[in-house]
Amino acid sequence: MIQLGNLHEKTLYNLKTDVEQTENVNLKEKKKLNKIGKRFFEIVDGFYKSDIQ
Repeated sequence: MIQLGNLHEKTLYNLKTDVEQTENVNLKEKKKLNKIGKRFFEIVDGFYKSDIQ
């Protein structure tokens, strides 16, 4: 799961192994985070504005 919302940085959690979202794996999974984030903004084009891209 990727969270953008009200956070000052991107976060990425492996919900298969970390249901409670305690370990942010954004630094370990940088390529995956960028791929998911890019796809997210393609899908919500014009509907979601964020300072983080």
